Amino acid sequence: MRRLATAAQMRAMDLHAVEQAGIPGTALMEKAGAAVAAEAADMLAASGGRRVLVCCGKGNNGGDGFVAARRLSEMGFEARPVLFGGREEVRGDAAEALRALEEKGPSVRSARTGEDWRESGRWDLIIDALLGTGIGGPAHGAIEEAILWMNGSGVPVLSVDLPSGLNADTGTAPGPCVRASRTVTFAERKRGLAFYPGRAFAGDVRVADIGIPEASAESAKIRTWLYETGDCGGDLPARPANGHKGTFGTVFLLAGSRGMTGAAVLSSLAALRSGAGLVRLNLPGSLLTVIGASAPEVITDPVPETPDGSAALSAEPLLAGRMKGPKAAVLGPGLGRNPETAHLVRRHNADCPCPLVLDADGLNAFEGRSGRLKRRAGETVLTPHAGELSRLTGAPAADIAADPVAAATAAAAEWNCVVVLKGGPTVTADPSGQAWVNSTGNPGMATAGSGDVLAGFIAGLISQGAAAPAAARCGVWLHGKAGDLAAAKRHPRSMIAGDLLEFIGGAFSAAEPADASP
Repeated sequence: MRRLATAAQMRAMDLHAVEQAGIPGTALMEKAGAAVAAEAADMLAASGGRRVLVCCGKGNNGGDGFVAARRLSEMGFEARPVLFGGREEVRGDAAEALRALEEKGPSVRSARTGEDWRESGRWDLIIDALLGTGIGGPAHGAIEEAILWMNGSGVPVLSVDLPSGLNADTGTAPGPCVRASRTVTFAERKRGLAFYPGRAFAGDVRVADIGIPEASAESAKIRTWLYETGDCGGDLPARPANGHKGTFGTVFLLAGSRGMTGAAVLSSLAALRSGAGLVRLNLPGSLLTVIGASAPEVITDPVPETPDGSAALSAEPLLAGRMKGPKAAVLGPGLGRNPETAHLVRRHNADCPCPLVLDADGLNAFEGRSGRLKRRAGETVLTPHAGELSRLTGAPAADIAADPVAAATAAAAEWNCVVVLKGGPTVTADPSGQAWVNSTGNPGMATAGSGDVLAGFIAGLISQGAAAPAAARCGVWLHGKAGDLAAAKRHPRSMIAGDLLEFIGGAFSAAEPADASP
């Protein structure tokens, strides 16, 4: 797993490297600028170009640009550095880089006086070294004009550390933001590069090692990670060749209501497709024939129902007995909002003896009663989207969506559970404060039933022996990867939730090494 750092954590790393490890700031800047020059040379080689416009701000991001311009000039490229600001405003390590550039490389022009840099036909590549991780608001003045010009120039753009105008922590842009073809970021990937729209603004992201020691990285106490292909393979539960259905566990589901049987079917089949040995679906008795025709592999157990076709509170003693054998349980997909059914969910949330996944109406049952989520002693996974988490916490959905890592980690700590905050991308957090940002998925998955499939995937992995945090983050990755495979085969606009079931096998193949299968 690769770290995702905030701007404050990066500043802490830099400070530790300079003050504790004794690495001069100028040395870090030299390596950063060299990495930018190497990426620029790679992009120019692909296009056969030679002319580079280097747009530099007055801070350290601009300092990296000064080094890159000098290096590119030494490599034989025509590099034109332009400073957006006064020379007197450039200080510290950036001032040293500016002096070295003017001693050994091309002269630096001022954006205030030289307008020829705006002639996009002159340039084969633009390096964006205007603004870094320290932005406090929207760009304005000459820098705003430069960002807008870059975006309309039609010239490939290489951004330094971050696309200028992007918030390093959230991936949002308070004003105009550079749309880069490639971004070279330093030491650690910035958190904002993992979230939209930053993920789209950044283009192809490359992480460059600039010599910050591991001890400096550890000192920043980064606890947010990008969850990728190799990570999922390590989290998958073992699949012994001599196993049988009992080896891989039984998943208990309380799901479905009149008009919502599809959610129960999708979640049940997802648990089976993820590798569970057996799935027992508990649902109102009048719906059994519908389920049997749709999912013959699923064992269906009837429960008493309310007049509107949802599970009745009188099912409580029956369900208590049925919950004793399974290795994992799911409460919620398609259950409905009947108050009696919600009461039943709250009772079994506290009493369920196995790890529990609460999804959809299972979460809605705790609206206004979220304190009761703390009553569970066993492992629990909550799978809300921003709207559902808003109803549970009272926080505005827009605030949750703006900083999903903070929202998910706070909820996980408050309720002592794993929180899977669904979105683009999905964030998984555990009670210790760790969070994993998923790297898979696409807009085609924004369709009814997709969340029901995810709940089943997670429960199925738990039933096979995965701990709740591993099952959650791995299930999210598999879910997204199945969606990516479906989008490639179909089209994101035409995808339905059932496609995720069809392509989950391909997702497992992508996650596991070729020699891992029995």
